[in-house]
Amino acid sequence: MRNDRSVEIEERPTSVAQFERVPVDLTGVADWRAALARIETALERARAGAVSEHLVARLVVGRATPLAFRLRRDRDLLLEEAERRAEAVGKSWIDRVELAVAAPADVAPGGDPPLELGALMRATARGDAALRGELRTLIEDMRGDLPHEARGFAGDDEAELDAFLDKLAADGAEEALARFAPRPAKAP
Repeated sequence: MRNDRSVEIEERPTSVAQFERVPVDLTGVADWRAALARIETALERARAGAVSEHLVARLVVGRATPLAFRLRRDRDLLLEEAERRAEAVGKSWIDRVELAVAAPADVAPGGDPPLELGALMRATARGDAALRGELRTLIEDMRGDLPHEARGFAGDDEAELDAFLDKLAADGAEEALARFAPRPAKAP
């Protein structure tokens, strides 16, 4: 406080590390190196905006990309590469990589078989009443076995439960399809 009774406010950072969710948009990215370049750019942007000396990033990699299958299948490799990029940026570390990616929806018949299968699985997951009924029963049985405070994992009303079922079915389809994606040939 000053002599004239006015107060001066000053920001003083007190943390050594700043934890941030860092979004990485991979819309349309079809090349592994291009995906890594986007990750590095997002890390650089987050590092530049960080107030603390160190950045601990949780990468949220998302959007429609032809790499969706490979990213899910090779999540461990993606984490390793992202950690290298964070090290290159400096004073940055990766907490984890969250994948919110999906294959592009516009799949032409006779195109890529895993992409066609993915489109079929997503359509089935959204429209198959029997599958949704089975998932609903499974979730309701699970809820009954959980303590009261843990029962909200699938939402608190019918609309939230339906949204959770949609996400569960779509994520399951993406994870299953990641196993069908061909592995790239190793360089000699």
